[in-house]
Amino acid sequence: MSFCLATSLPQKTLCKRLLPFESELYTFVEYPDVPSENNAAERVIRSRVIARKISGGTRSPVGSQTMTVLSSLFATWQLRGEESLSACQEMLQQSQRQPVATSA
Repeated sequence: MSFCLATSLPQKTLCKRLLPFESELYTFVEYPDVPSENNAAERVIRSRVIARKISGGTRSPVGSQTMTVLSSLFATWQLRGEESLSACQEMLQQSQRQPVATSA
């Protein structure tokens, strides 16, 4: 158990949040190609955050989840250099060929 968790210091809450990710905190030291900050990820989602603020968001949790998934798909295709419409059509065609798994 960490010393920080065994005390009543104000940083105890932060320690509790960080400990599960302790092995991942210094990945950038082991792998020099990994940046030490996440600015690239934040820049990728910035336009979506601004659009959400301007529009007021969606009207339901399902709408929010749909918007999140679609935004992720289109951003991924863009990063891969794929044409979005073609990639979307291919994904839809593949989903029609594969049976949907149902839970019992």
